[in-house]
Amino acid sequence: MSRLLFAAARGARIEMLHDAAWHRTYAILLDNDGAECRIHPDDEHLQYGPVSTALRTSAEDPPLSLDACFPVLDYFCANANYREWSVFKHENEMQRSLFLLILAEALADEGM
Repeated sequence: MSRLLFAAARGARIEMLHDAAWHRTYAILLDNDGAECRIHPDDEHLQYGPVSTALRTSAEDPPLSLDACFPVLDYFCANANYREWSVFKHENEMQRSLFLLILAEALADEGM
């Protein structure tokens, strides 16, 4: 539900399933009694905020570190000696890409 709200706040059209057809809705009920809602297919990109969009773009050609996108994060993680961060740098391209996509989806759920 929160992803729908974040997308709506960014201007996405929200649709509700009614009588086997999708209809635009202007009110999203927090307790919609099981009614199915979705983001209009042309507006699906609006469910991602700037941070998750940058991560999704980086996942297409994953860097060895994230300093190109987030220099502060890379500096912090490197200096905090996070084991997971050093493992990230030594994984293969597919594993780094998958990590970035999972992180992007988690952050999109939080509106980032």
